[in-house]
Amino acid sequence: MGRLRFIYNRYLKRDPNFSGLMRVEVIIGPNGSVKTATVLSSNFGNSSFENDIINAIKRFKYSPINKGEVIIVYPIGFTRQS
Repeated sequence: MGRLRFIYNRYLKRDPNFSGLMRVEVIIGPNGSVKTATVLSSNFGNSSFENDIINAIKRFKYSPINKGEVIIVYPIGFTRQS
């Protein structure tokens, strides 16, 4: 999740009040790689930020499974930390 925080901090520098919550559906294949990552909802109002987050999540690696796929919905929230 460090990469996601890095992306958020880039946007926070442009707008000190930038914060919000998004829900992302991630489908993980049997080899542990992310097959798809999709924004289900977001109140950030910034499609560039959302795309940067999705592209980072697509590079995540998970432990392989024997067969099938796993679907996870992540709630991801970002707020400015003092």
